[in-house]
This record gives sequence, C-alpha cells and structure tokens, in this order.
Amino acid sequence: EKITMGPNQLASFLVILIMVVVATETDTSTLRHVVVITRHGDRTPLHNYPNHHQWENPGQLTGEGMRQLKDIGDFLRKRYIEESSFLSPSYKPSELRVRSTTRDRALMSAQSLLLGLYPPGTGEKMPDSEEFALPYGIQPIPIVTAGKEDYLLHGYKACHSVKKKTKEIRETKEWKEKAEEEKEFLAKVAKVIGLPKLALEKISAVYHGVKAERIHKNSTGGFTDEEYEKILELKNWVLSRKYWDRSLGRLGAGLLLSEITSTFKEVSEGIKDGNEKFTYYSAHDGTLLSLFSAMGITQKDLMVPHYAAMILMELHYDHGWKVKIEYMNKDYHGPLLSKWSDIPLKNFLSEMEGGEIELDEYMRACSLNKPKKNLQLSGRSDL
Repeated sequence: EKITMGPNQLASFLVILIMVVVATETDTSTLRHVVVITRHGDRTPLHNYPNHHQWENPGQLTGEGMRQLKDIGDFLRKRYIEESSFLSPSYKPSELRVRSTTRDRALMSAQSLLLGLYPPGTGEKMPDSEEFALPYGIQPIPIVTAGKEDYLLHGYKACHSVKKKTKEIRETKEWKEKAEEEKEFLAKVAKVIGLPKLALEKISAVYHGVKAERIHKNSTGGFTDEEYEKILELKNWVLSRKYWDRSLGRLGAGLLLSEITSTFKEVSEGIKDGNEKFTYYSAHDGTLLSLFSAMGITQKDLMVPHYAAMILMELHYDHGWKVKIEYMNKDYHGPLLSKWSDIPLKNFLSEMEGGEIELDEYMRACSLNKPKKNLQLSGRSDL
C-alpha cells in the first residue's frame, strides 16, 4: 500500500532525519570535551498586558519548557552515553560541571535537562545494597550559580556600558527608518494588547506574550496568523541588532567565551583534569546573542535563539586538535557556521581572540569594582 505524507508530516520527518544523521556522523572515539549552552525553555510572559491573560508568576518555566529541556537531555544521553560511552551511565562528579544563572527558569531548565541526561533509575544506591538512595532512583546533580552579579552568563546585564551602548542602536538611521516604517503596525499592536503606545524595542516582550496566549490559553491574542508572524519577524529583527558590534558582544558575553577557549586550551595541553569531560551552561537568549556577537557572527548569519536553543561545542583529537560546533534551534540542527563544522583548534582560537575578555579588563570597561574570590570564572562549587 502506498504511503503518503502531508507537508507538515514531511517537515517533521526531515527534522528527525537531520538529527539522526548529525548524531550518527559524530565520532565520539576522538572526543575529548563537550561544552553545552542552552537557552531556558518555554516560560510565562515577563509582562502582563491589559487585554491578555494576567499571569500570576511572570517569567516562570512552563511544563512545555520542562519537556523541551528534558528532550535535549534525552538526546545528549543517547549521543554521549548510550551510543558512545563518552560519559559514564551514572553521574560522576568528576566528569560533569553545571553552571546556571540565578533565574528560576534557567535553574529549572538545567534540572530538566539533567533529568534526561541522568534519568530515574541511574541514581546512587545505598551501601552494600541494590536499594536506591532516593525514590525512583533519581540522581541529584549540583548546579552552581554566582549570585546577582554574574559576569559569566549575565555579562550583558552586569555591565553598565552594555546597557548604554545597546540603547545607541535606537539612534541609528536604520533603526529610525524601521520604527517609522512599522509605526502604524506598532500602534495597532498596542491597541490590541491594551497599551497607549508601543516602541519598537518592546516588540520581543509582546511576541512572547502573544505566543503564551496561543500555546497556553487557546487564544489568538487578538492577532491573525499573518500579524503574529509579522510580530515574530520584528522581534527577530530587533534582537539580531541588539549586540550589533563585536566589541559590544565582547562585553555582553562577559567571561563566557574566555572560559570556553581556556577550557579547550587546557584540555589540549593536558592541564585540565582528564576526568572532566562535559561543561553545561544554562542561560538566556541574551547570553547566546552576545556570545554570537563576541564570536564574530554577523547579523546575516545570526539565528535568533528560540526557547530551548542549544549550542553544542565538541573538542576532538584526530591527528591534531579540532573543534566542531552545532546549533539546535527550533527546527534547525546543524553547524552553527559551516566553517566551524570541523575547524583546527588553533584556527578557532585565533578567530576567537577578538571576542575574549579577561576579568580585569571587563571590570574596568564596565565600571565595576573587582569582586572577591567567587564563582565568576570556574563556576565550581568547591571554591
């Protein structure tokens, strides 16, 4: 009997096929270290609008968001444990390091991913017993944060200079022309959600509000599908220009890029503990956007991160050190940039030099007082 697929079924099949092919092509026998960076999953809106549902707990991870990160954890377990034995089947503190911002949605996203990476039934057992220490064999895993002033994952929020410079984009000719071009549409959006007016830079928050209405309240939010798509397009346009200059992205990314390159250098030089294999950062769209900018990715190449977007960086040794970088973002799973699908480590480090920043320079550039010994750099719980 002949089997036919509609457009939506075909698209879903192709996405699954791409993920299978990418996972199959990864040679973990040469793998030495993995760095994972995720944006948190689906959340409730950060702001309530008069004509929309009034959310009691703004900015909190939803059940949908939990499932999104759990699915990523499942994917990582299959790739690095079940198919390759790169990581141990049960949690080993020496292998895995986890760092998150202090936001509930980022912490809960990390917990959800880790539940997929080390699911119930893989937890610790009681001494000389087959009985699990905790119900269902769950495995607690420490997640380290650095408090309010987080220069590693919230560099763009901690730095006063970034806040000032991101506002300067609104004074450019391109921005003013776009705001004028969309003036009538923004006025219509404002009226629908119950505001007297709406600035172009606020469209991202509106998009997430409308999206939440559609996903969680079975409502259109007052917009047609075409209008909703236009709001999405405007949101992506605004965010793709937020860290418009590499020097701005360098400050916004804080110490993150420097920590990643230092990790790869230390592994390649035999300095880092050979047991440590996997570093996971749970963060936000601003973290990924500023990191992209610091890495030198242009607006044209930029793919604005959706909920649960993931950057996956692998360090391999195969007749020389190499870096492979993948990006999972909604329906896309492939190289972040084609040139980084398999690049010699020395070339990658050379390209990253323009985006790295060390703590002392960051503190000076951001007009901050140097902190006491803390978790900014290493993200370890044993400091």
